Amino acid sequence: MRADILVMFLILSGARIGEGAALRWEHVRLDDEVPCFTFEETKNHNVVKIPASTQLVALLKARLAARRKGEEYVFPSRKGTKVPHMKDARGTMQRVSKIAGLHLHHHDMRRTFLAIAVECGIEMWKAEILTNHLPQSVTLKHHTQTRDLRYLRPEAQRIADWITEQARMAALNERSVCGNAEANDVESEHQIA
Repeated sequence: MRADILVMFLILSGARIGEGAALRWEHVRLDDEVPCFTFEETKNHNVVKIPASTQLVALLKARLAARRKGEEYVFPSRKGTKVPHMKDARGTMQRVSKIAGLHLHHHDMRRTFLAIAVECGIEMWKAEILTNHLPQSVTLKHHTQTRDLRYLRPEAQRIADWITEQARMAALNERSVCGNAEANDVESEHQIA
């Protein structure tokens, strides 16, 4: 179950698997004016504060409610393992891959986050900074806040809203397809009778 939540966290945040899986509760601020979480140990060594969309806040609050006493990590490993937090979500990614009909990896959640940002009309530099890519242009590198990204909450929210809307439409479509199949079964039964 935690692996499913980790994958949702990855697609809603654009985080790297190592950063998301190692997130500690002490770095999560759900009740701040702009809810956020901080990645202290990152691939590029840029400590970064990421704004949390309402969807991420709900997901993290659900994890917090299920937190066992003494759990330091948002995504703890199973008891008895050497590593204190999850390292990956292979089983969940295999199920997602099967549904999608193609092989998907954790990093694809990050790529998808960036693609959705573009779909939402978010400037690429903002999307890249939200995923903790350091800017390459001189102006962005020296004159853009890259550690405290709470100013990008509207962009993070737009991405999460797009994901939620797509999930809602897919669920409606699934119900419609299932409903049509049931209606066809009922119609076939009437024709046979």
